[in-house]
Amino acid sequence: LRFDLDASPSLTDEQKRRIRAKLGARVSKDGVLRIVAASSRSQHANREAANHATQALRLLGALPESPERIQQELALQIMLGAALTATQGYGAAEVARPYERARELCAQVGDTVRLLPVLLGLGRFHQSRGELQIARDLGTRLLGIADTAHDATVAG
Repeated sequence: LRFDLDASPSLTDEQKRRIRAKLGARVSKDGVLRIVAASSRSQHANREAANHATQALRLLGALPESPERIQQELALQIMLGAALTATQGYGAAEVARPYERARELCAQVGDTVRLLPVLLGLGRFHQSRGELQIARDLGTRLLGIADTAHDATVAG
């Protein structure tokens, strides 16, 4: 939100002075009051998270395959999927790629706990694109895992 404080004919000089006193850090040298909404800050943070995850995945790609590397890639792919969902929307094509890769990695290491957010992300992706049968199948699998898991983080 930008408001030209100095040019405002509806504020008295005293009101302008009080606004400067209370919000001085947000008023530019030119007298423009700038307020950034929380959602804008959140979008910026999600874009940064997506950029950092992408850079980290590139660096990780240069390392030899190992169980630790797979775990790190899995965490980064899930983070990237969530960040892209927040910035691009559920149905953006870019969203499916990290979740698909994370699903492959979960299968490779047998990680059903981290498969849950992956299936949820993929389900939302397909649902938003009108691919309802795929979304339903993913939801059914998600519920099946949750029903059979005895881990409190999954069942609770």
